[in-house]
Amino acid sequence: MGRLPYTYEHLDNLKEIGVVGMVSVVEPWEMPFKITEIQDSYGITVLLLPTPDYFSPTVPQIDEGIKFIDEQSKKGSVYLHCHAGKGRSAIVMIAYLCVKNGWSLADSFRYVRSKRPIANLALFFGIRPQWRALLAWHTSYQHHLLQSKNLQ
Repeated sequence: MGRLPYTYEHLDNLKEIGVVGMVSVVEPWEMPFKITEIQDSYGITVLLLPTPDYFSPTVPQIDEGIKFIDEQSKKGSVYLHCHAGKGRSAIVMIAYLCVKNGWSLADSFRYVRSKRPIANLALFFGIRPQWRALLAWHTSYQHHLLQSKNLQ
């Protein structure tokens, strides 16, 4: 998890460390490179989850990000980013850790903060819309788990 790759050197570094997938939680206009260029020149499959800064990806976008990370991580490393690597991307990473490791939101957030201290779910006019979005996703996820158990 990190910030938006701004330079070819950054993309070279990602390729060198074995990144095969990239989740971009940004608006399309924020991307300094065309997605096709990243995919064609670097062999990195890109999933764009268009999300304005200081907002959260939607529940379906979070689910799509989790699925993409899970699939791509079987082939190599996945780089997850937003513009600064502290809000939008943190939401997807926290949700992924909940699913992958069975952790709580709080434990997942603490883990993300331990690895990327800049990660912060924004305080905006005294409320935390990114946390609310994450809680909405978690409620949806818990409901899905309950339904799955009831069908068995």
